[in-house]
Amino acid sequence: RYAGVSPASSQRYPRKLIPRGYTRFWETVASPIFAKLPCRSRLCDYTKGMFEEYLNKLVVVDLSSTFVVLGKLSRYDDHFLELKNADLHDLRDTETTRETYIVDTVNTGVKRNRKSVLIRRGEMVAISLLDDVVDE
Repeated sequence: RYAGVSPASSQRYPRKLIPRGYTRFWETVASPIFAKLPCRSRLCDYTKGMFEEYLNKLVVVDLSSTFVVLGKLSRYDDHFLELKNADLHDLRDTETTRETYIVDTVNTGVKRNRKSVLIRRGEMVAISLLDDVVDE
């Protein structure tokens, strides 16, 4: 069933012996390896600490689609980020590149077109402070 693992060896580590928040990887190795995966039901401690420094500050969120979002990060959870006074910009509407648009926003300020916007974290490629954008 699994690559290189017989069903008999999968009984070696019953589910009740695996620590909470851990899972088995069967796809790449012949013996099970327990590894910590990002939690789905609650916010992981390392993610929580990373987003705390961005709270209530102007951020740039690059999405996997043709959108870029700029605004103040007001809150977040496992699945969404909420930005207030946000600029949700579709790069298909203009001739500018993502980098040019962001640098122009640093110079002119955020052009708000949403009071609040929720962004699915699965679509997020990168997040940075607007103050960290470099124009060189």
